[in-house]
Amino acid sequence: MTAINLHARPSDSFEAKLSHTTAVLTSAAAEHGSRIVQASSLGAEDMVITDLIARGHLPIAIGTLDTGMLHAETLALLARIEAHYGLHVEAMQPAREAVVHFVARHGVRVTVSTEQTAGIDIGSMLLSRIADIGADLLVMGAYGHSRLRELVLGGATRTVLKEMTVPVLMSH
Repeated sequence: MTAINLHARPSDSFEAKLSHTTAVLTSAAAEHGSRIVQASSLGAEDMVITDLIARGHLPIAIGTLDTGMLHAETLALLARIEAHYGLHVEAMQPAREAVVHFVARHGVRVTVSTEQTAGIDIGSMLLSRIADIGADLLVMGAYGHSRLRELVLGGATRTVLKEMTVPVLMSH
């Protein structure tokens, strides 16, 4: 028996959970009208909520945060949601100054810069930039592309892990 055959079926409490979630969304929409926004990461769990909003024809807006680093597949999902459900997902981009202010308010010295890669890969550009400014720590997201793509074509995560010259804190 495969894992899919074993686990790809509703749990015994599925219908009760579905009914409860639908009731909560319906009640919130009735009480708050169109002042509700689903802040969606566009992940599987959020897509379930989006599906329930569409099925219930609920007046709940949907938004997502676009930091400029979303995968092409994720951006394509925005159009697929609109085509499939007839719902618009607003992609909100944070103002750079607001992000700097927020982080600085928590005691972190922030410098924001935009770099041209001049034909070198992103990982090498990051390592070069931290050497230029004398940084003692690099904080970065990891594996923005599929691991297969990283393995075949390389990528920033792989380059930094292979050639790091300072401690690196990664988050996925």
